[in-house]
Amino acid sequence: MADSPQHAYKEEPAGKEIAGPLDLLLSNDFVNSAWEATHGKLRAYYVRGATEFMAEVFEHQPVSHLLHLDAAQFDVDTLFEDLPHWKIKGFDWNSPFSARQAMDALTLTNRKPVRFDKAVKTILLCHRICKERANGTTSFDCGYVLRNMRIEPAVYYIRDFDANFLAAVGDGHAQVVRKLTDAINQPTRAVLEDLAEGKTVTLRLAEIIVAAFKVLYPNQSIGSVDHRYSRFHRKGATQHEILQD
Repeated sequence: MADSPQHAYKEEPAGKEIAGPLDLLLSNDFVNSAWEATHGKLRAYYVRGATEFMAEVFEHQPVSHLLHLDAAQFDVDTLFEDLPHWKIKGFDWNSPFSARQAMDALTLTNRKPVRFDKAVKTILLCHRICKERANGTTSFDCGYVLRNMRIEPAVYYIRDFDANFLAAVGDGHAQVVRKLTDAINQPTRAVLEDLAEGKTVTLRLAEIIVAAFKVLYPNQSIGSVDHRYSRFHRKGATQHEILQD
């Protein structure tokens, strides 16, 4: 199927593989030389590894405990004190960072995708909290935070998966979404509805959706998983994807 103007997929410019904190932080690599101005600005990044951090370092206190931290903990210079080279080019690292944003990234019940720079700051905040609690209050290995906490990009979509595609499948839009929702183990159909409206998901979920569709509708074709920036897919990630740490 030829790309419509709305779904025109931008070819990514060739460039050197970006090294440094991206290699350490991103759970899977999608980065190209111009990503800061496209994917990098979207609210499409999940902080992974929060479950063990909240259990071991916060000792099962609610994530709202972040609201009680001193405001200085969220200061940019304080966060990057140990790792200044994590301030990679292309981002406004001086933009405000708050406890509420960290709570969105770390909550275990309704985790939200955030911008890349906010996800980086959240991991640095976790590392700082761990270091401060290491003196007698926790036996948790603080190196874990930098070794195992990751940022999972939710910048993926299925080519040509939109309302027209769903309507063209034999069962019709509502039935396709209902069957797929049951098959992919997501609690609400909002994930698929958002995907059809141009929002994005994690690579893991996109691949699960494609596989489930092929089982449900073996005689129907479905587009491939992609992450290239397009006008249709610049709305950020769905707020409804459920992740398991």
